[in-house]
Amino acid sequence: MNLPHGSRKETHKLIATLDFEHSLIKAERGFTLIEVLIAIALLSVLSLGIINFSEFVITSSDSTIEEDKDFLQIETALSRLEWDFSQIYTPLAFDILMNPSQMTPGEGEIYNQLIDIYQRNQRFSQISYNGLPVPIFENPEKDEFIFLTTSNRRKVANSKQSRFAWVRYSLVADDFTSEELAVGETNIEDPSQASTNAGSALVRQIYNTDVFAPTDIPWNNIKTQVLLRRVESFKFEFWNPQSQKFVENLDTIKNGIHRIYGIKVSVNFIDIMGLERYTERIYRPLFPEFEPEDLYRFLRANPNNRNGNNQGGNASGNNLGNGTQVPDGDDENGSEVDT
Repeated sequence: MNLPHGSRKETHKLIATLDFEHSLIKAERGFTLIEVLIAIALLSVLSLGIINFSEFVITSSDSTIEEDKDFLQIETALSRLEWDFSQIYTPLAFDILMNPSQMTPGEGEIYNQLIDIYQRNQRFSQISYNGLPVPIFENPEKDEFIFLTTSNRRKVANSKQSRFAWVRYSLVADDFTSEELAVGETNIEDPSQASTNAGSALVRQIYNTDVFAPTDIPWNNIKTQVLLRRVESFKFEFWNPQSQKFVENLDTIKNGIHRIYGIKVSVNFIDIMGLERYTERIYRPLFPEFEPEDLYRFLRANPNNRNGNNQGGNASGNNLGNGTQVPDGDDENGSEVDT
């Protein structure tokens, strides 16, 4: 059917209008169910990835913190050892042992008075040429060491303490509670007899009152400071200048129970990750490495350095305030002077 020209134009306009309205209606319908489900699935995967990444970051941070704590614990323990070992005290680092066979009868009487004090002393056994008590170092086990040090520092002003202190390092059962570890000290009756079910711990004990008393030190009644936990093995070794190597027994070193030349510490422990770690450190006292002069040889070579007639070595020297005889030719500090 032929429509007039004007009518065809109106028909085209009507069709275009209907197509536009149909497009608007289709656009206003929104997403389909499948489209929504796909969007939700994508968001879930993305959220899960973010959560897993966050957990990984938190876990890594916690693990790093624990590893740092573990590293700090071993370094703190080794620093504590260095502080005590570097200040080990013995007069034999600058003096020689008093030798009664080289004395005059007058000097022998004074020696007998001095040595009588230390023959009944459990911490000192001899005296030096200048009358200083010589401490006894002990290592009854390879993981235990008892010694005299000048590393003590008073925590309370005007307390009756000096820089001298007896220190004991030992390996004991690791059965300390969290509260005891938080304080850093515990008072166990006998560390050596504790249960071994919880592994081992390196502990430190210090006795800084009445260090020159003749009685034994009551270690079982002294609080212990835990330095290192999860210890598999711990060993002290001591430098022997004669054999030029480290040995485990002080008795094999000349005057080893009275003088320390160097200490090697070997530690096996389990870190926070459950891995076995090994570390080794060598320490030495701060005293310079030298052998004190044999003053008795000096006196034998110069018999006139003793006052009076030196018939058979029967003479007396100058008397210090502590009752020790100092031969002429020595100053009051016991150092040799030119004659």
